[in-house]
Amino acid sequence: MTVFFALSELSGGAVLQILKHLFDFERPVSVFEHYPDMMLPLVQGVDMHHSNSFPSGHASTFFVFFTCCALILAYHYLIKAKQANYKTRFVINLSMLVMLVLAALGAYSRVYLSQHFLSDVCMGSIIGFVSPCLIFYFGKAKIMKLNKE
Repeated sequence: MTVFFALSELSGGAVLQILKHLFDFERPVSVFEHYPDMMLPLVQGVDMHHSNSFPSGHASTFFVFFTCCALILAYHYLIKAKQANYKTRFVINLSMLVMLVLAALGAYSRVYLSQHFLSDVCMGSIIGFVSPCLIFYFGKAKIMKLNKE
């Protein structure tokens, strides 16, 4: 399972870093300096960054972690709990939904802290969601075999 998390984070992180350095977009604090009549809400005590805004690495990391957890939970649910009752199915589905909501809240915090624009967070979230899905899809047999050992 650790290998699955690591591969998901590494693959998503590689794509993310390539895009960050390819686009090199300014962060909100740098953009809003050009518009002195507009006030950017800042949270006291947060160090503001000025470059490499797109895509959000934190949003990607939130989604990688919670998507990995949801995929493993769903896979174990489908394989081991084929005869699970309604309550068990409901709890597992609710748990997966809560994980994805937590990832979205973590990603939203980057906009709330004025570190990223919504587009940065959306792209980071997509990368963070897709990379574990692809790793899981192509390596499902090996991932589950390692998990049983």
